[in-house]
Amino acid sequence: MVDSGPQRVLGLPIPVRMAVLRLEDGGLWLHSPTRFSPALAAALTALGPIRHLVSPGTAHWMHLQAWQAAFPEGAALGAAWGGGAGAGPGHRAARA
Repeated sequence: MVDSGPQRVLGLPIPVRMAVLRLEDGGLWLHSPTRFSPALAAALTALGPIRHLVSPGTAHWMHLQAWQAAFPEGAALGAAWGGGAGAGPGHRAARA
């Protein structure tokens, strides 16, 4: 679990956390990516290659683009995108 500290929404502090799961093949699944930083990316890639970036809802898109830019090989998945390929701000469809 990664805690990137609170984010302010309408003046209220909202906790921001990302779950990191190691897959059977050693790759990582990042659920609700938090703020990107090179130090965090280095710590995670030391654990395994980042294979999936998962944003389960609209608010979780906020930090996804930075992770996608750093890990273009990671499949981006999102339940709330609704529009298929290209839905959501700057998102790409997951590879099959």
